[in-house]
Amino acid sequence: PIPPAPEAAPDPGDALVESETTDALQREIARLPHQQRIVLTLRHVRGLSLAEIAELQGCALGTVKSNLHHAVARLKEVLAVRRTEV
Repeated sequence: PIPPAPEAAPDPGDALVESETTDALQREIARLPHQQRIVLTLRHVRGLSLAEIAELQGCALGTVKSNLHHAVARLKEVLAVRRTEV
């Protein structure tokens, strides 16, 4: 049998890029409008369904979807810019 290939050592540069990206995302999340930030957090951190968020916020499901869409779109923009910088 062929022995398994040794795992490559992690590149310290990769860890730095990941840390910087995480920092950039956290800063951008903090800049989101209040409702977008709440919906994003409830959905992706707390794991609530969109219907649960709508009920909790006392708003229409469509409003929750819209807020989540805009929040995620903004974060995708930040990631796209980061990719072009790295």
